[in-house]
Amino acid sequence: MKTTRYQRPSPARIRKPVVLLATEGEKTEAIYFEMLRHRCREVVTVLVSAGRPGESNPTRVLKRLREELAKRRRNRDWIEGDSAWLVVDTDRWTVSERSDVLKEQVQGDFRLAASKPCFELWLLLHFRDAWPSVAGENLSGLLGGTDCLGTYAKASYPVEALWPRIREAIKRAGRSDAAPKSEWPSPGSTRVHHAVQVILEPAARTP
Repeated sequence: MKTTRYQRPSPARIRKPVVLLATEGEKTEAIYFEMLRHRCREVVTVLVSAGRPGESNPTRVLKRLREELAKRRRNRDWIEGDSAWLVVDTDRWTVSERSDVLKEQVQGDFRLAASKPCFELWLLLHFRDAWPSVAGENLSGLLGGTDCLGTYAKASYPVEALWPRIREAIKRAGRSDAAPKSEWPSPGSTRVHHAVQVILEPAARTP
């Protein structure tokens, strides 16, 4: 009589929490968050929703994020502990666009990681404090200075130099926001550090 050989069942595979980031920038943000994904071995996905050069369109970014969340829920691939972030600049936004995004945030399952004026401010905070009147058009020059990255372009910069400075950048970001309880960051500040903390520290995943 042929007997069936016992096979031990494979242990259930526990999926790491996903960090989903929808960005306006076509290169700059993706370069930074891909570095974090590699360093932290996290399931980090960057959704790029770029428009024409120089065009800021939060509506397009929000639509891309909403579609991705809907798809993952249909596929039952969105679980407790996953988080979604809208990583956007605010330097060219209209009042109407801000209002639309806030309405969607209240109804949806994502958090805002906005910068005022733009994402490059977050990169600058790895090296120095910012100030309320800092202008977006000046940030590239500041980042390319010898006291910062030494060279900087939106599509190519030495991102690994930022890794050992992340904790200091988080502290500076927290200090620089004059209105931390408001919906939007104050001038010369950013909320990107909240998304970065979620990637670095699992305990920070709870909204």
